[in-house]
Amino acid sequence: MNRPTIKDVARSANVSLKTVSRVINNEPSVREDTRERVQRAIDALNYQPDQAARNLRSATSHSLGLVYDNPNPYYVISVQNGVLAACRARGIPVTAYGVLGRGLIGGSRPSGAGDFRAHTPRFMGENLARNAALAEALAAAASRFGATPAQAAIAWVLAQGADILPLVGARRPDRLAEAIGTLALDLPPAAIAAFEAAIPAGAAAGDRYAAEQMAMLDSERPAAP
Repeated sequence: MNRPTIKDVARSANVSLKTVSRVINNEPSVREDTRERVQRAIDALNYQPDQAARNLRSATSHSLGLVYDNPNPYYVISVQNGVLAACRARGIPVTAYGVLGRGLIGGSRPSGAGDFRAHTPRFMGENLARNAALAEALAAAASRFGATPAQAAIAWVLAQGADILPLVGARRPDRLAEAIGTLALDLPPAAIAAFEAAIPAGAAAGDRYAAEQMAMLDSERPAAP
């Protein structure tokens, strides 16, 4: 008989993987009736969580991207804190959001005080200027291979593995067509390497969110020893 997995527990208790992980980690945010239901499923299945499972606090949705969320393939917090490895060990895909850097890669900038990006460090002052320069470098690399900057960003994420799913927003039909058009591109490994080189490790200026919000992100915490 196969050893039960965290997915088996979630299915039995009819909850998300994140909820199971929160119960495993004894997090107080879980409702008591939900906690009891998950615990009954754990007991019934004789599920024994390992350390990797305990690190799955937010494994069902992790940030990964160019410039905005995690600026390049060598600086991926989900890899550093063991979340990606734990997800892959359990066949859990990772949703990559912020792929287009909150619009920065496609040329969008904060429209005013009502635009939440105007209040995030990466879109402020010198940080914005530096990050815009990175986006321009990516655009130059993309053009050499017949791609748009947005397509370059999406293509890079797709190249990281079939279990990493880029989540791309589009407000206009032409933007949607542009994103889908990435699938029709036949980009060589040299193209992906060029996209990586355009945005070196640690090049993005400023944090993703204000300090108070950054302190609340599980993705910023190292894996437990």
